[in-house]
Amino acid sequence: MKAAPRGERARQRRPVMLASRPVWRHRWLNGLVSPASGETGTSARVTLYWRPGCVFCRRLRFALWWHRLSVRQVNIWRDPEAAAFVRSVAGGNETVPTVVIDGRPMVNPAPRQVIAAVRPG
Repeated sequence: MKAAPRGERARQRRPVMLASRPVWRHRWLNGLVSPASGETGTSARVTLYWRPGCVFCRRLRFALWWHRLSVRQVNIWRDPEAAAFVRSVAGGNETVPTVVIDGRPMVNPAPRQVIAAVRPG
């Protein structure tokens, strides 16, 4: 069997473009923080309201994954009710990340603050 020319293999590895964006661009992060509640049947202690393209959200999601915390993620651009909730706790702004831990909202917290609130001690 003859190997494909070098340029042809490179073309095969390119990501598929959807809406002028590569598919793989944010895919790695979407799987990092495991979804709670929905699939597992248990209620999540931590709910993270985020939006695509937010570097602060990305940093927080990575830190939560690193510490293996189960988080319910809500994209405020896809859920209007979630966006309204974020505006209600953030003084009328859609400030993300917004985290709710046991009913207590935290607007744009540092990853250290969230981890300390979830794991006291």
